[in-house]
Amino acid sequence: MIFRTLGQRWRVTTPLSADDAAMVTGPSMAPTLWGPNAELTCPACKIRWKIHWQLEQRPLKPFNCWNCGESACVDDADELPGDQVVIGQLGESPLKRGDLVAIVAESGPGEPQSPNWAVKRVAGLPGDEISHQNGWLTTDDRPLVAFDSWGEPLWIGVHDDSFRKLAESWWRPRLADFGVELTERGFDFRSGGEPTTWLDYHHFAVHDAMRPDVIRDDVAGNAAEVRSLVPVDSLSVTFEAIATESTEIEVAFNIGEASAAVRRKLPPGTRFQRVNSDEAEPTNESALPLVPISIRLLSGNAALSNVVVWRPLRYRIDPRIAAKQNWPIRLSENEYYLLGDNVPLSIDSRDWGPIPRRRIVGRIYAVGYDRKQ
Repeated sequence: MIFRTLGQRWRVTTPLSADDAAMVTGPSMAPTLWGPNAELTCPACKIRWKIHWQLEQRPLKPFNCWNCGESACVDDADELPGDQVVIGQLGESPLKRGDLVAIVAESGPGEPQSPNWAVKRVAGLPGDEISHQNGWLTTDDRPLVAFDSWGEPLWIGVHDDSFRKLAESWWRPRLADFGVELTERGFDFRSGGEPTTWLDYHHFAVHDAMRPDVIRDDVAGNAAEVRSLVPVDSLSVTFEAIATESTEIEVAFNIGEASAAVRRKLPPGTRFQRVNSDEAEPTNESALPLVPISIRLLSGNAALSNVVVWRPLRYRIDPRIAAKQNWPIRLSENEYYLLGDNVPLSIDSRDWGPIPRRRIVGRIYAVGYDRKQ
């Protein structure tokens, strides 16, 4: 998979002291942090991705590739240990939205401190108002989106065109011989003085007989998980663009009942591009059903490669859990709303409520794993 409760499944082993290493042993922070996992290789498109390898998380049968739908045998998986993290003292510096922190389980009166810590991400800060709408968490009436410590949003890969099954692409020209051609690693666009045809992305349900579908909140690493997938309401596409002259590109998004587009000027040369649906303006262009993204050139010539579709990491809440709490939740001076990046599996502030600062034992500063351990 591409990326950039306190119970046994999501614990980290406790270091002797802060600024020491701890081992992640559960799936609640994937794909940022991994507990024991296994890497699979798709026999068709050759993409590699991780799945959780805890005893209760292992799939019992071949698992479909998230990128092309081909069946991958788990018997051939490469087993890997959980990530190691370094937990540093909090000090006097304030916590930021996006920080990864370790927390200790709450102990009852007269009970010893729990020997296990959990890693979560700071999603809400003191003073924030946390609520929910249509199953999505919000903060101060804005969607609660996962950010890293530098304020950059976290994205989860939906489809990578660089890895094709039998050289077939999920991106297809709407009309033949109108300025768009498939190449080995991408697409050639030649406007010829007028806009090219649209290059349409067609999405397929890899877990449901490859039927055409909208893009949903699938988590490729949760191989043994069974749940209803929810349509996403925001998308992004990245690609390398090599323009041979001054070029204008248009990217259209068709999400739900709304159609919107982004236009950009591309100077000659090679440029990495990320285009987000959140920056798109409403358009009158007719959108095709089940075509969430389309690309065309309005002028100029360009070659596009390494085309990847992404969805943002956004936090949902089960309506049954939400019904047990009083909303909205206003965080007090020393309270934080902490969430796990593996939204379907993590048990976090959606279950516990706000976490007092005294339960936060340190920041996560470094990540890695030791193959010899």
